[in-house]
Amino acid sequence: MAVAINFPAQTLFFSKVGAWAIAQNCNFESGLCNYKQDKSDRFDWRWYHGQTGSSGTGPTIDHTPKSKTIYTIGGNSNTGAACVFPFTYRFTTYTKCTNAGHTQLWCPTTKNYAADGKWGNCVPSSVYPYGCYLSYGKLFASTLPQINNKNDVIQQCINAANKVTRKNFQGIGITKVGSSTYNCYADVNADLQYNRYGSFANCGSDGLGAQNTNGTAVFLFTARYVYIEASSPQRRGDFARLSSPVVSVSQQSTKCLKFWYHMYGPHVDTLNVYTNTSSTGSLIKQLNINKTQGNQWKQAQVDITMSQAYSLVFEGVRGRSYRGDIAVDDIELNNGSCTKPGGVCDFQQDLCSYTQDKTDDFDWTRSKGQTPTSGTGPLTDHTLGTGLGYYILFEATGQSAGDKARLMRSYPKTPSTGNCLTFWYMMYGSSLGTLNVYQKVGSNLGSAIWNISGDQGRQRTWLKGQVTLNSTSQFSVS
Repeated sequence: MAVAINFPAQTLFFSKVGAWAIAQNCNFESGLCNYKQDKSDRFDWRWYHGQTGSSGTGPTIDHTPKSKTIYTIGGNSNTGAACVFPFTYRFTTYTKCTNAGHTQLWCPTTKNYAADGKWGNCVPSSVYPYGCYLSYGKLFASTLPQINNKNDVIQQCINAANKVTRKNFQGIGITKVGSSTYNCYADVNADLQYNRYGSFANCGSDGLGAQNTNGTAVFLFTARYVYIEASSPQRRGDFARLSSPVVSVSQQSTKCLKFWYHMYGPHVDTLNVYTNTSSTGSLIKQLNINKTQGNQWKQAQVDITMSQAYSLVFEGVRGRSYRGDIAVDDIELNNGSCTKPGGVCDFQQDLCSYTQDKTDDFDWTRSKGQTPTSGTGPLTDHTLGTGLGYYILFEATGQSAGDKARLMRSYPKTPSTGNCLTFWYMMYGSSLGTLNVYQKVGSNLGSAIWNISGDQGRQRTWLKGQVTLNSTSQFSVS
C-alpha cells in the first residue's frame, strides 16, 4: 500500500508573476530573449535543438514543457498568429487544422471567423516560422526531396529532414517553384545562417515562398535551449558567458532566480551564475554547480538580493575534454524569496521547507519512478509526468496498521478571506488507509480539515485536492 502526494501548484494564492512576462525570463524557444554573448570571454553559448554534437555528454532534448498552441503563416493574419479552436466553416465545426476550401492546412486566428474572416496556414508544433529570407546561392546546405501537391508541405519537409540520419538539422527552408511544387532544404547550422542574404518581403499568400522569386520561408525546430560546446577548439578552463537584460532596482530587494540545467559527462567542469552591477561592472558570484549531475535536467534556485541595477550572467567553464557540455533552459526571475511561504513546491529539488514530524511513527520519503511495492502507487510524478520527476511517498511496507507519518510546514496568518491549499494525490491499491490534512495552531493538532480514505480507483491517476486555510496567527500544515 502506498500514498503519494505532489504539490506542483501548492498555492496559498500569493501573487505569482507569469512565467515569461519579465524580460529576464526565457525559455529559448524562439530566440535568446535579448540575452547577450559576452565579448570578453573565450567562446559563445550555442542556441540549439536536439542532441549535442558529442556522445556521452549534453542533453538530447530541451526542458521546456511543450505547448499545444498551433501557430500560422500566410493567409490574412500576422505571421505567428495562433489558431483558435473550435471554429465553424461552411456549416462544419473543426477542432483542428483543415484544408477544406484551401490548398494548405489552415485555421482561423480569431474567435469569430464568420465575422472577421482572419485565418492563416497552420505550422506544425515541432517548428516555428522564423521569417522569409533571400536565397541567392544555397541558403541551406542540404537539399531534400521536392514536394508536390501536398496540403501539409511543412510537415512533409520536416519528415524528409527527419529521415536523414546522423544529421541534427536545426531548421528547414521551403521555396515555391511551381503552382503546387516546393523545394525543401535543411541545415545543421540553420539557426546561424538563415539570414545570410537578408530578409525578403514576399513569401506569397501561403507563406511558403512566392513562385519564381529568391524568397525562402525559414522554419527553425522548437524544443531549444542554450549550451556550451566543449569540443575543440575549446580548451580546459575556457569560459563562455551569457548576460541577461538589466534588472532595474531602486532599493534593496530580493528576487528568486530559478532555472533548469543539464550537466552530464565525465569531464563537466563548472556552471557559475553571477550578478553584474551597472555601476562597477564587477561580477558577484551567486551560485556555482560543479561536475556531472547525471543525464537529466535539474532545477536550481537562488535568492538574488541587490540594491542597484544588475544583469544576470551565466558562465559555463570547459573541462578537460570534449565530454563536458553544459546546458541551461527555462530561466525565471520573480519577486520575493525562493522560500517565501505559499510558494510552489514540486519536490523536484528537496522538501521545500517541509519537515518530518518527530512525534509520528515513521517518515514520508521523497521518491521518483515506480514505488517499491507492486500493484500500488505511481509510476511517474505529477509535475513532469516522467519517471525522473519527484513526489513524496507514504510507503507502508514494514509498518503496522494505524502507524502515522506526518510532514509539516509553517505559514504566517491568513487574510480574512483565507488561503487555498491545492495539492495532487494518488491513492491506488488495496488495503489503503487515510490521507489527512491538518491545520495546526500551537501544539494542538486538532481535527483533520480534509481527509480521504481507501482506494480512489482511476488506476494510477493523480487527483486534485483543495482545502481552505483560515488562521489569525501563525500555523502549520500537516
